[in-house]
Amino acid sequence: ESLAAQSEGLLLLTATPEQLGLEGHFARLRLLDPERYPSLEEFRREQRTYHEVARLLQIIEATDTLEIKDKALLRNIFSEKDEGEFAAYLGALESSDPERLRRAIDELVDRHGTGRVMFRNTRELLTGFPKRLAKLAPLKLRESLKEAERKARLEAECELASEEHTPSGKHPEPLDYKAGSRIGWLTELLKKLGDAKVLLICRTREKVLAIETALKSSINLNIAVFHEAMTLVQRDRSAAWFAEPDGARILLCSEIGSEGRNFQFAHHLVLFDLPLDPELLEQRIGRLDRIGQSETIRIHIPFLEESSTELLARWHHEGIDGVEHSLRGGGAYLQTFGKALSELAARYHEGTQATQKDTQDLLQRSRAFKDDLEEQLRSGQSRLLARNSFRPEQAETLVSQINAVDADPTLNEYLNVLFDHFGVTVEDISPGTYAISPGQLFTEALPGLPNEGMTATCHRSEALGREDMAFLTWEHPMVRGAMEVILSSEQGNTAFISLPSPDGRPGILVEALYVLECVAPPALHVDRFLPPTPVRVVVDMAGKEVTKNWPHKSFDSEGQDEETFRLKNDGGFLEEQVPNLLKKAQAIAEGEKSAIVTSAIELAHRHLDNEAVRLRALQKVNENVREVEVETAEKYVSEVLRHLGKAHLRLDAIRLVLLEP
Repeated sequence: ESLAAQSEGLLLLTATPEQLGLEGHFARLRLLDPERYPSLEEFRREQRTYHEVARLLQIIEATDTLEIKDKALLRNIFSEKDEGEFAAYLGALESSDPERLRRAIDELVDRHGTGRVMFRNTRELLTGFPKRLAKLAPLKLRESLKEAERKARLEAECELASEEHTPSGKHPEPLDYKAGSRIGWLTELLKKLGDAKVLLICRTREKVLAIETALKSSINLNIAVFHEAMTLVQRDRSAAWFAEPDGARILLCSEIGSEGRNFQFAHHLVLFDLPLDPELLEQRIGRLDRIGQSETIRIHIPFLEESSTELLARWHHEGIDGVEHSLRGGGAYLQTFGKALSELAARYHEGTQATQKDTQDLLQRSRAFKDDLEEQLRSGQSRLLARNSFRPEQAETLVSQINAVDADPTLNEYLNVLFDHFGVTVEDISPGTYAISPGQLFTEALPGLPNEGMTATCHRSEALGREDMAFLTWEHPMVRGAMEVILSSEQGNTAFISLPSPDGRPGILVEALYVLECVAPPALHVDRFLPPTPVRVVVDMAGKEVTKNWPHKSFDSEGQDEETFRLKNDGGFLEEQVPNLLKKAQAIAEGEKSAIVTSAIELAHRHLDNEAVRLRALQKVNENVREVEVETAEKYVSEVLRHLGKAHLRLDAIRLVLLEP
């Protein structure tokens, strides 16, 4: 909270926003905007109103006729002083113009405010996610009945107890799985799967080490471990070894491996135990269930028959369907059924008719609760968030632009020249994928290239499937760093070439390359409107512009390098005529600068003015819009325009062209 109060900007990312319940969700939103979210009670009240607005949105989209009660609900969104705006809005909703109706619907969602600091996309709206297949494996207890009862109670205590009951996550006694059913089952599974990669997640470090010990005594294969007692470097090495094709076959993770790591190159997940919290289960499955996963995910769940592990597996799979499908609002399930589930787990191994009846009742109530919750989320906040978070038309435009950049071979061609220039050692793994290392660099170091080298690719799909592989784009630190090194050096600033004269008369041309730059604070992002822009001018001996007559490619393709001694023999030309010709070129470039800057200012107005106007209008009907937001937007526009007006030309390179008869 202290950090948030002192930060100029704050971005919170989470795949499970309600893992800690509504209170935790509210606390995170309050970090983003404490004035927008002043109290939990007000937040709860606002959540309840989402259903009414979402219902109204559904009516508007389905019909062009609003009933009196619907108009009354709509009227409540507007303030008393906006009668004219409300009338215009109502007219738009009843209009036959689809574009006008679309804008009106967007304004309704915007006015309600769900999208001002919160965006959420769901799997229903997106594509590219894999299917999930539950592979439940019931196992017989090998111990005596008395020992089985003791183990069942131990499972209930360790697996289903709250964090308050087991804060350290440690088991009350050392674990030994060598004679247990699950290790025998796991050994057979690994043999059956052959070379397939397997990710295993369990709750504690003690379990990880016990499973490792038991596996090593029963099967010979490469095993990697990943737990909280390891350093970050050690965990990175284990994850990288698991990612290598000939590396570890299985990675044994404690709960720390259920967040933040991506293993979509693997297709088999073993849940050696199950968490009580559905959100945590989703986190575990999410290590494989990611964009870039190319196969159906097999989720293997071994459980001991007539033990609490069987109850938990049945509840997650049969009761709430959280294994094969992603759940929304997982915290609500834990809050509603957590206590009952833990109490039933403590006596589940008894197997009495009363226990079986209670189990069926719990599963039935869970299914009914899930259906009801899903319907509430579809009709309430989630519907509004989905509407504001995903705009298909804009998304398609962005995706097409990204695909065009990805398909352009220019970067791959540039990288080959770049690596050769710096002396980087390159091993081609496949077209567009390299293993690169510093080798004998011409500079002390190439920015962004680690001393140990790296594996990198220009293919997005390849990089998505391999977390250990760098994705090379024009924005990659190594590519940008190399460009900076080249641009900041003197190499290439001047050149002297000769060309055959088209009319047979000798002469001199001066090609001047200027860069139009706008120096401004990074927060303004003025490069959206005026990125560093090259301005090329070619003048002849008389100072006349001949740029169109001499394209840049003609100099590159037809020109021959000339020796500089030919210029040094005529010192007067370099000292007097060239500076005068550059003044002529500068004046011509200044004329082009004015047109470019004017265009950039017009573009800035189109993009930024609407936001300030929107906030000012929104403030009248939405109390969540603060005056400081409006003032900030208006100041932002003026600052961007001020800096654009101060853009200047910088002479970047000169080329003298000798025209020979």
